[in-house]
Amino acid sequence: MSDGETGKRFGMGKQTVYRWNQCLEPNVVRSKLDPDAYQSERGVSAVGIFKTLRHLAVRHQKTLNHPKADLEKRSVLFQKRDQLKKQKLMNLDWRMIC
Repeated sequence: MSDGETGKRFGMGKQTVYRWNQCLEPNVVRSKLDPDAYQSERGVSAVGIFKTLRHLAVRHQKTLNHPKADLEKRSVLFQKRDQLKKQKLMNLDWRMIC
């Protein structure tokens, strides 16, 4: 179907149909970016990233447990602390040992 026939069918001019057909193809050619690319290589700013994350409602959430925490070492530390308290040799605050 030509642009003139399409324009008559939808009640618009053939030039409008022609322009719409031209806009179907993207004007910007984007190259594939490395996922580890820096912000400057991607052409974005820190403010732009911040605003986009805020718009998408992405928030930083702290984890409940530290990923490097070792529960066994922690329990051993508390056992040593309790032993020192029983012996009354500990005059310092136990947090200074950590």
